Formats: sequence, C-alpha cells, structure tokens
Amino acid sequence: MFTHLARTLLGAALTYAGITHLTTNRQEFLAQVPTWVPLDADFVVVASGVVEILLGLSLIILIKHQVKIGWITAAFF
Repeated sequence: MFTHLARTLLGAALTYAGITHLTTNRQEFLAQVPTWVPLDADFVVVASGVVEILLGLSLIILIKHQVKIGWITAAFF
C-alpha cells in the first residue's frame, strides 16, 4: 500500500513538474540550462518536460512495469 502511494505521489509530482516546464515556469527552467549545452535551451526545457510527463504518467498507469519504469526514472534523475 505504501509503495503504491509513494509511486503515485512521485508520478503526480513528475507530471506536474513536466507541465510547468511547458507552461508557467518555462523561463525559470530556461535559466537553469547551462550555456555549454550544445542544444537550444528551449528544446532542452521542452524535451525534459515531455519526458517528465511521460515518466510521471507511466509511474501511475503502467503498474505491471513498475520496476522498469522506476529504474528509468532513477536514471533520468
């Protein structure tokens, strides 16, 4: 029960963070992208936001694959 609750809360937090990457906090996330990254900063923010949304929803929905999704999420962090 605790594991399910923790996974759901982490998934919700990741989904929320990903959504804010694309909407309200975009400028703040742009400021965090190092200048040495050889990609467009806006692309990095949007791509990481999309990945966070996908990981967050996967943690909540794909219960059969929770271990794999957990490892992928840990690697993302």
